[in-house]
Amino acid sequence: MEIAGRRVLVTGASSGIGRACALALVRAGAEVVATARRAHLLDTLTREHPGIRTIQGDLLDASFRQTLCRTVGLVDVLVNAAGVGAVGPLLDLPLSSYQRMLELNVVAPLDLVQRLAPAMLAAGGGRIINVGSVGSYIAAPPTTAYASTKFALRGLTDGMRRELREGGVAVVLVAPRRVRTEWFEVASGSGPLDDAAWPTGTSAPHEVAVAVMACVSAERPPWVRFVPAGAGLRAHLIGLGLGGQLPEPARRLAQSVLRVARL
Repeated sequence: MEIAGRRVLVTGASSGIGRACALALVRAGAEVVATARRAHLLDTLTREHPGIRTIQGDLLDASFRQTLCRTVGLVDVLVNAAGVGAVGPLLDLPLSSYQRMLELNVVAPLDLVQRLAPAMLAAGGGRIINVGSVGSYIAAPPTTAYASTKFALRGLTDGMRRELREGGVAVVLVAPRRVRTEWFEVASGSGPLDDAAWPTGTSAPHEVAVAVMACVSAERPPWVRFVPAGAGLRAHLIGLGLGGQLPEPARRLAQSVLRVARL
């Protein structure tokens, strides 16, 4: 799909991955509509690139989601980048916090797809990019609850892909490992970090945006796009209980299998 001239809705666009996606897509010539909860950060986004149209609102609110889709109308691409997390032991987690995560990380993306995908199908195609996490393969303390919502999003994405592909709508899960965002700073308890303080292997938001752009523009998008690419093999191995450790010949074979599977 050619990005230039395409109408794109990006959620969670006030910061982090969503913001990086909105900027990358508009710079590639897309007509970008960006939505987020924090109005002052959306103002900053439009000052950086006046070509982005912003709509402020809270995706936790079902009535806003309905209004958003009615306002935006037909889109060629939906990028579900909004998300929220919580850190701590499951036994101490308020159910209200978990319900909030489920609503924003799982229900809201599904709601937007239900509202926007029929027009994509009627138009003959489109792209839906759900920003998930390597955590959708590995649930571990202290982010077990958050990871479980990403497991759910991964399952929905896989089912969406199968249901919509015959109508020309490609659905992709973009699964980053660690990303330099406010969420990581909160999850790690570190507070704001400067560039030198980030852990090795942490990706910048623009690296995730590059992966999203590749999925939008690809003639045959992958089912899953990991960021960085090597995170996919390790996630699968750990998910299988192998701890990410294999002899080199077996590791090369596993990498080949994943490439053939377009993961």
